[in-house]
Amino acid sequence: MTETADDGSFLPQKAPVAPDTSADRPLTPLLASEKQKQPLSLSSSPTARPTPRSPAIPIPLVNSLLRPADSSVEMPTTPNNPEAWTLVEGWERPTPKPSDASSPFPLLRESPDSTVDEIDYSRLPQNGVGMNKSFRWLRLAVVEMANTSVLDILSRLQSFWKGVAKKDVSFLLTNSPEVEEQRRWMLSTMIHMDQVPAINGPLQPRQETPLTARMILSIYDSAATVAYLAALEHQKQIYHVSQLSIPKRELFANVHVISVSQVSPTDFPVAPRVYESVHSLTLPSLCPSAYLPGILNNVYKCLKKKGFLRLVLIDPLPRAGTMGKKLKTWIEEHLLRNLAKQAKCMSPSTAFPPLLAEAGLRGDGSTLTTTKFYAVPSSATDTDPDMIKDVMQAENEAKAQVRSLVGRMLWIEAWGSHVTASKWWWDDPACVAECLELGTFWEYHTVKGVKEDYKVKTVQKSTGIGE
Repeated sequence: MTETADDGSFLPQKAPVAPDTSADRPLTPLLASEKQKQPLSLSSSPTARPTPRSPAIPIPLVNSLLRPADSSVEMPTTPNNPEAWTLVEGWERPTPKPSDASSPFPLLRESPDSTVDEIDYSRLPQNGVGMNKSFRWLRLAVVEMANTSVLDILSRLQSFWKGVAKKDVSFLLTNSPEVEEQRRWMLSTMIHMDQVPAINGPLQPRQETPLTARMILSIYDSAATVAYLAALEHQKQIYHVSQLSIPKRELFANVHVISVSQVSPTDFPVAPRVYESVHSLTLPSLCPSAYLPGILNNVYKCLKKKGFLRLVLIDPLPRAGTMGKKLKTWIEEHLLRNLAKQAKCMSPSTAFPPLLAEAGLRGDGSTLTTTKFYAVPSSATDTDPDMIKDVMQAENEAKAQVRSLVGRMLWIEAWGSHVTASKWWWDDPACVAECLELGTFWEYHTVKGVKEDYKVKTVQKSTGIGE
């Protein structure tokens, strides 16, 4: 069996296996008295990949309000603590507690509801559900997806990826029903893996008055992401800062578009101190690096007291030490050069810790969740034909493959529009073979950055996330 260290690091073992898929940690290290010793961790050798008769790596649950996750030890925290964003390997894993109301939420979460009549899930529409489609059916689709078994999810995702194998890069950047469905599977898996939400409450968004509305701001996300958020948070009002042009009659009742001409800190017509949270799935890749401090400063201004920014960070490059020459060459030639020309942020996990600190978005209660996923799904499967897998191992392998395909879709959402090649790197057999040999994997980080009561002007050195 694989053993995991308390600090989330990767240490050598005799039988190298897959990387741990997720880890949830507070942004401030544990006190010395709270540290607990645990067994050694997994290997992160460049050649690490599953070996015959080694079990698939367990997939920890992603935190969700639908099922409270194990949370961290309560401890005093200090805003802008320079040690709060040290290397992932240097952080201590907190001691879990049965429940804690301060557990971090996922990027998108379900609102508490009351009761509802029985639903016929077989009547879900077959042509996709976008921002301007039926709210009722999107609510049903969200719940149906969350109730789907891991093996069924994997089968659907594999079928989709087989179908797009011969299509060019532009297809996965469209809003076609097939791609839209994959985006919903991506969001559902990021939130609900191993968890089943109850469908409670009305199937129509509740109308609110300005005095009672609980408001959320989504900045620059896709229509599919905002629609999903509106269905999950149907008791809240979603304000979408966007360059999209959508007629008001086509929007859900709880979605309001704030039109902007560009992604820029100078074009941000949002009222101050009115939103309980701000969400963004792909902010780091949307504008030049020089714009990010101003945008984050605007986020700080529009948040209520103790409001927070929910942000997802994924780097263009996989985890250092697991990337081979062929994949590195492909990414440098077809992505990084284009990002450099546009002065885009090419390492969000390194750049954002000091940016969030300077913006006053690393207050008490800020958290970080790191999820690891293989570059190639088959890296997670045991290749020994004589190996008899138990139910748990088979399910864990399926989960790892699902996370690989979902992580690939997240990478496309963040960086796909900047790729200059006509085909993706996973369409290159040489790149795939290299990734299988080296056990290449990516990480993405979900950040909850809590607004500080006041900004602390400090100059501090940050090493970023997981370098």
